[in-house]
Amino acid sequence: MPVIFADRGTSYNPLTPEIQSIALELKSHKDRLGPMALVVQYTHHLGVGNMLSAYCHMEGVRLQVFRKFEDAVAWVREASDNPPPLRLTAGA
Repeated sequence: MPVIFADRGTSYNPLTPEIQSIALELKSHKDRLGPMALVVQYTHHLGVGNMLSAYCHMEGVRLQVFRKFEDAVAWVREASDNPPPLRLTAGA
């Protein structure tokens, strides 16, 4: 199932070991997950998201980071046979 995580201005700033743990957790669910997109609001989160994307890639998990929700939806639909994606939102 494709998933879009939408970070709507949270103050969450994980350190590298936590990012690695998140990637490993996503790997453990890889058989049930399709391509995943992370939509971020802040530039700092773009960097953190790109780090998560890199660790996910090393674990065989497809995760891309976007600034615009519409771009994430387009990518997930192109990368998946199961549109539309499940949307998970963090923050207010």
